[in-house]
Amino acid sequence: MMVHKYDANIKPNDIQEGVRDEYGCIYSSDWKRLLKADGCLEKYTVRDGTEVVCNEAFKDCVSLHTVVLPNTVKVLGVRAFEECNSLENIELPSSLEYILDGAFRDCMSLQTVILPSSLTAISSSLFRYCTALQTIVVPYGVDTIEYKAFCGCLALRTVVLPDSVTTIGDEAFRGCISLQSVVIPDSVTTIRVWALSGCSSLRSIIMPKGKRNYFEQLLKEYHNDDLIPYLKEV
Repeated sequence: MMVHKYDANIKPNDIQEGVRDEYGCIYSSDWKRLLKADGCLEKYTVRDGTEVVCNEAFKDCVSLHTVVLPNTVKVLGVRAFEECNSLENIELPSSLEYILDGAFRDCMSLQTVILPSSLTAISSSLFRYCTALQTIVVPYGVDTIEYKAFCGCLALRTVVLPDSVTTIGDEAFRGCISLQSVVIPDSVTTIRVWALSGCSSLRSIIMPKGKRNYFEQLLKEYHNDDLIPYLKEV
């Protein structure tokens, strides 16, 4: 779990003490935290000045297809958009510092996400079971792909990791059955257990030239020996 200075938790009295906007969404009294969205929303623009989209704020908004986030949002809380099954695309603002665990988990229509360069980690289960997600560009500055971050992204074909990434977590890309190619930089020092397990279409793990022995040892360290035949130098 990421450590951050913003409060994405919802306390027992927060909803009662909150204020509603004209769309039925509940904010904190200072309008800086979006506590809960109306479950019937189809599209919504989060108020300018909002800093935190709280844990599970949009969870189960199954008709939501469009969300606009202002350039004041710092945090998307745990499972903030979980099971927003109609959400296809979302543009994340450059102000965003943290996207917490499972924020887009089970968004089964999500196809495209542009991640801001302000992020330092792809959190656990962030895009888990986003079965329509096809491409992802991890921005420079991210150093960790956490546990099951892209697990079960059935349509994901290509992943390019920047040379700021040091760790690919357990089961990070497990079950990405359409994944054909992964570009891994030599900044990576850890590839955890089952990081690419079940990627049945995988044809190449592209690594820098002259690094084969290093990457072979990296894969063996956490019992990923079965991936060694896919190593290719560029």
